[in-house]
Amino acid sequence: MKEMSIKELGELLLAAMYEEAETLGHMNFLLSVDEIAVNIGLDDMAAVVKASRLLEEEGCIFLTTDHGGALSAFITPVGEGLVMQGGETGIIGEYRRYREISRAGGIKGMSGDYEPEAKPPVTFQPQTDHQSAKPSAGQDITHIIASMEMLVNNDPLLHEIAKKDLLVDLRTLELQIARGTINKPLVDLMVGDLKKVASLSPLLDLLLSMKGI
Repeated sequence: MKEMSIKELGELLLAAMYEEAETLGHMNFLLSVDEIAVNIGLDDMAAVVKASRLLEEEGCIFLTTDHGGALSAFITPVGEGLVMQGGETGIIGEYRRYREISRAGGIKGMSGDYEPEAKPPVTFQPQTDHQSAKPSAGQDITHIIASMEMLVNNDPLLHEIAKKDLLVDLRTLELQIARGTINKPLVDLMVGDLKKVASLSPLLDLLLSMKGI
């Protein structure tokens, strides 16, 4: 298999993340970048980190890092659109062709006998029913809150009392932004407390931008 550029590696990761999110049923699930990289046979984690940062710079994903340095991410609408359009390097089409062959039992990994140059890449054409079934903004907010709750619950540096307080803050924030009239001082207070947990910051910024706060 040819050596990939960071741009190609980023699009490959994005395609694999998109596929995982589709399997889970929603684009706004927080996904483990490290696990996805391993699942598609990428072992140069330094390159994976560079590619992930490039995707974030391009607005395709939001990244979070846990206390051990492990990367997680969820796909933004920009990233979703890039995958649906087939990407810019051709690697997304190759990856989708590889997955089809793999499901049919023809290959077992993205190395060895598989050569992406063997056939012209096939550009992914999104399904019409997938587009028509896009989740509502309310569902987006629910899933972002759920992702933040997962980060809080899985953070070993937080004491149980602190976790309970943060979860209450998240529920209060969810209720406030669902209201027709938002109590901005209260929202600012909740956000200030929640941003003390660094991994929550990107998700909070996305949530506030979605509501125009």
